Amino acid sequence: MRRLLSRSLARSGPAWSRHPVSRIAVVAAASALLAVCAGQAAALSAPDTRAAQVRADLVELSRELERYRVCHGDWPSSLDAVVDETPLDPWGRPYVLAPPAGARSAPDVLALGADGWPGGEGAAQDVWASELPARPGGVEPGC
Repeated sequence: MRRLLSRSLARSGPAWSRHPVSRIAVVAAASALLAVCAGQAAALSAPDTRAAQVRADLVELSRELERYRVCHGDWPSSLDAVVDETPLDPWGRPYVLAPPAGARSAPDVLALGADGWPGGEGAAQDVWASELPARPGGVEPGC
């Protein structure tokens, strides 16, 4: 009786745990599930990363515009006058220099968002440098 009981205890546990091929399949399935979850987490953080990159680029381009104005006494007519090569937004399109209009006495730099068209909502919303929070620190003239 004792022998039968010890044999049944030795065989207890899930059926998949007694077969090496089943163990490998379970480990592979769990690994695949973790990879999918990690991929989804990376995809969800991509918009945040793009938004942070747009903000950083717009702050830098705004500083370059102001530096140009200080050195030349006027605003540039294009971003090419300010930087050697117009940087691309995270969606692969060049940033746009909007001329002064209405109450705005200075040109503004913007990214047209994920869709590349004016307007939009969410990821497709335009991001204007003038709408970003003011950054401390002035422009160091580098004429």
